[in-house]
Amino acid sequence: MGLFDQRERASSASAVKKPRYGLLLVDDEILNLTSLASLLEDDYRVHLASDANDALQQLTNPNFAAGIHIIVSDQRMPGMTGVELLGRTRHLCPGAKRILLTGYTDIDAIVGAINEAAIWKYLRKPIDSQELKLTLARACEAWQLEQENMGLLGELKRAFAQLSLLDADKMTFLRYLAHEMNTPLNWLSAAQVIDRSTLSTETREMLDFVDQGQNRLRGLISAVLRYFQAAGLELQPHREQVDLSVLLSRQITNLQRVHGQSVMMRLEQPVTLTIESDAALILELLDHMLENALTHVGPGPGSTVPEVRITVSRQDNDFSVEISNSGDSLNEEALGRLFQPFFFCGSAHGSEGFGLSLATARALAIALGGDIQARSGQTSQPGLSLMLRLPLVMPANSSQS
Repeated sequence: MGLFDQRERASSASAVKKPRYGLLLVDDEILNLTSLASLLEDDYRVHLASDANDALQQLTNPNFAAGIHIIVSDQRMPGMTGVELLGRTRHLCPGAKRILLTGYTDIDAIVGAINEAAIWKYLRKPIDSQELKLTLARACEAWQLEQENMGLLGELKRAFAQLSLLDADKMTFLRYLAHEMNTPLNWLSAAQVIDRSTLSTETREMLDFVDQGQNRLRGLISAVLRYFQAAGLELQPHREQVDLSVLLSRQITNLQRVHGQSVMMRLEQPVTLTIESDAALILELLDHMLENALTHVGPGPGSTVPEVRITVSRQDNDFSVEISNSGDSLNEEALGRLFQPFFFCGSAHGSEGFGLSLATARALAIALGGDIQARSGQTSQPGLSLMLRLPLVMPANSSQS
């Protein structure tokens, strides 16, 4: 089977500058290799290997491997298949994008091995030259984006490692970082105005992933800034008369509209409880606590309906709000880390949260002159209880009246 539907000659014009990306082509058919090389040599630094062993021998040279950004291999070769070769190149050239050229009859045989070999893309033969060029261009873009992300992550790690020594400058850094990250996010927003009805399914799915990533990154920036504002005592609470009973009742009503009958919510509180504090900050604080309770709620002993209980009480000059949920209890290690920033119970990474909700709640409680504690249930009554304690009258040094 021929490699191309139609042969395409490379331009005879000399390149203005040396191509940036290195490309290793592997095929045991010399005619295919020379055809590919003539097609791509103006755009890439092309290297050739006549079989899998030749490719591996070249890649054992670290200097050579460092200059290879894409590896393109035929599937059917004597001695070693393309999937086997690309799998073995993972440790020799880990950052390279791996592309497999394969016939229709090979698809079923290679699909199961694609992840194991870290194959970025496979193309069916006969290869369309324009499709190949487009695939290589996208592979270069993906490689470049990964490198830039790795560089940014490295810079962020180094920057955050120094924050303990530059505590006074952390908010300045974070605000600058948020501003700079919002600029590329705004560029990505342009994708939202594209008429997606005319695009292919693959392109629409890719744009949907861009939207999801953009929204999550915006949420992360906002959550991180809010936590450091609260933890850095940069908030300026405003003391006012707050009817806690009314505030809680409204919150519970709104949550019941969202969750319906899937979660039973019980509220026990005095008929009226008026305090002097910041209503907006208390509402934000209780939202974090209730969000945590509803996220981790589960059926209790002898019941199939998850339950969240909110109990309000008054002790002398303080009041407390205890929010308890049925479900699994936490071990001592998890309980001790519950209010640490970026801590997740179980394997919650990649979910909608950022591991900052309870850390922010505690910082808000401290800013209002109180604190939050946690208690895990016993075998007879499992679950988790968060206990908020605040003064009936917010201290003067915590507010700006």
